[in-house]
Amino acid sequence: MKLRKLSAIMMAAVVATSTPAGAVLGQITAYADSDKDKSKDYNIGGADWDVQEDANGKIHIYATWDASDDSCGATITVTRDDKKTGISVTTTTTKGSVELTQQIKKYGKTGDYTFKIKAKSKSKNEDGKSEGELSESESDFYEIDEDTMKKLSSTAATSSGVNTSNGQTPGSSIPMPGTSTTPATPNAAPAGTSTAATQSTDTSGDFLTNGTITDWGIGHVYLVNGAPVFSKWIVDSGKLYHIGANGFMDKNLTFSDYTGTHYVGADGALVY
Repeated sequence: MKLRKLSAIMMAAVVATSTPAGAVLGQITAYADSDKDKSKDYNIGGADWDVQEDANGKIHIYATWDASDDSCGATITVTRDDKKTGISVTTTTTKGSVELTQQIKKYGKTGDYTFKIKAKSKSKNEDGKSEGELSESESDFYEIDEDTMKKLSSTAATSSGVNTSNGQTPGSSIPMPGTSTTPATPNAAPAGTSTAATQSTDTSGDFLTNGTITDWGIGHVYLVNGAPVFSKWIVDSGKLYHIGANGFMDKNLTFSDYTGTHYVGADGALVY
């Protein structure tokens, strides 16, 4: 981590809000403690096809896999009759399911389809050093005949569409924490909470202290004057958190920004 640059920016935020510098910067130093376990498990497996039919009788096809404990980038590639199709999708190892209906429909050929998902990073030991090989998993064949091709849906599944066995909606428009998507107002909050009418992307400072962390059920957001912020560092109770481009707090994620490469833990707090 570019600790000096991160600390300098943090110091400016501290001065602006009259927070004792030593207390907050001490937190950063603590997070960078070299004695902490830096292991990362990016191992994936169990690649398989999941085919569902929606209420309109249309078919949705998903690539599914056993998600890793920690998140890193991954690539899904699809072959047909053991030949490359050109279908390639970027995802994360923790997502567990990606809808491929549109890609296969556009490709438009019958045959035996298989996919492989491969992590972009090697798992790390407790010292943070990469070890082993890039984890990958390959599915069995799934035959798509002419009848199936005709029934493929023209749209991705939504919350009113089909569901996978784990209860999550494949192809859902709900942004997943840690994914890189075009900033958009997060989906409606659960009953009893109020949603923001507008986005808040241009707020004062790089490290925000003038908002509130709010649990929307599908993830934590940071509201400033009632509107969610995007791609911002925030300071809460002396800890640093990062709000991703999708408006949700990043968790269990390694990512890079202009301050360097960082890892945030299960609670979203900066680890290093």
